[in-house]
Amino acid sequence: MPTEPVVRTPVLDQPILKVGGELFDRWKNVSISMDIDSLAASFDMSVGPLLTGDTDWVKTLAPGNLVEIYFGRVTNSDALVLRGVIDSQSIRSSGTDEILSISGRDVMSLLADASMWLNIPIEKKTLQQIATEVIQRFKFADGTAVFQPTVDYRGSDRKATRNTSRPSSNQTCERYLSQLAADQELSLWSSPDGQLTIGDRKTERDDQQAQICFYTFRSPTKAHQNNLKETQVSRSIVDGFSEYRVYGRVATGSKRTAVSKQDIDPTVPVYRTRSVRLENADDAEAVDRHAASEKEKGLTNRFQLSGTAVGFGQLVDGKAHLFRINQRIKVLHEVAGVDGEFYIAKLNYTCDASSGPQTSLTFRPLDPETFGFGL
Repeated sequence: MPTEPVVRTPVLDQPILKVGGELFDRWKNVSISMDIDSLAASFDMSVGPLLTGDTDWVKTLAPGNLVEIYFGRVTNSDALVLRGVIDSQSIRSSGTDEILSISGRDVMSLLADASMWLNIPIEKKTLQQIATEVIQRFKFADGTAVFQPTVDYRGSDRKATRNTSRPSSNQTCERYLSQLAADQELSLWSSPDGQLTIGDRKTERDDQQAQICFYTFRSPTKAHQNNLKETQVSRSIVDGFSEYRVYGRVATGSKRTAVSKQDIDPTVPVYRTRSVRLENADDAEAVDRHAASEKEKGLTNRFQLSGTAVGFGQLVDGKAHLFRINQRIKVLHEVAGVDGEFYIAKLNYTCDASSGPQTSLTFRPLDPETFGFGL
């Protein structure tokens, strides 16, 4: 029997903000931005005109308060977009109307704001232990309860090695922890529930399956697809290099030996080199892996794909899949010759009276070698 076509429709749930167990809706404008290269998300929301009795909105949605943003009235982990802190509040009056606006960021934004204290004991401690000690100093009032962030460490035993690099003056907590993570080829990111995660984003992608698919043109077999409203595909060698060189010093007995690794990208016809120094390399293989990682970044930069989708996610045969950073996506662009898997590198959820829920997305190829020049 023929296979029934997969039906894909947009997730059109409205944003709901939760503060201390109380729910707030009626949002007039919403913008939530996330970036795979940035630790914390940001949000801007406004509501109006304010009604009689809406003074609770002004009191509750005050700077410093912890909030949770969901899509839909089911406030569970699947619908949670972020846990954040209100940074600012403003009330604009025009005639008889008042518009309340708030802006804020993910709770992990405090790591970007706070300077790393120089007296933290770090000798002979793992990255996980150092990050946990940093995170434990941040606590947030959540109504009558207290929210204490934790660290979800996903590095292997081999990567959980000691690092005795001390923080420099005025270095932020985010920059310091990112530096330690990069030395172990790991990244920092904030989960929707506000926890700090340290791990390998490529491994996280490899453990997924692409549930969401986009097609830039409709055909009889794609009649029920939730397609992108608009797309842009670009190819460039501006951020690419013909050679990637990584230098490191590896402990060999009582000595430290200089090790270097070179990786070539033959698709960049212009001679340009990128040199990187790797501090505290575990072994020569770590230098090799870092060189391959630098080349992958260059390959990724040469190909860009972006688009705007209706809704905040995609219903696939009735099951909702919200757009998430680092999520695997299948994209078919017939004119550009693109037919493969990508992951979401940037997104911006927006909702207003004229356009309704929609999401601007920037994709990166799952396999950078596949895309670019020479298609």
